[in-house]
Amino acid sequence: MLCFKMKKIIFFAFAALAAFQFSVWAQNPPQLDLPQTTLRAGMYLIQVQLAQTPEQQATGLMFRRQMPDQEGMLFIFPQATQQ
Repeated sequence: MLCFKMKKIIFFAFAALAAFQFSVWAQNPPQLDLPQTTLRAGMYLIQVQLAQTPEQQATGLMFRRQMPDQEGMLFIFPQATQQ
């Protein structure tokens, strides 16, 4: 069984990690203002946000807590290369 000191250290480690994750999320909100377009895949219409710049692509879908069905993000690169 874990001793009281060890439990206390583990508790504070988890608390610090949670605080850090919250502060990162609070500083960097999700990208919600990117240009949008609609793609057709067979009978499906998909609303996509366009990540066009290196900064938009680096952030990508980070900080998203959810994404509705039939939505996504399209990454547009200036030339066809292996990414």
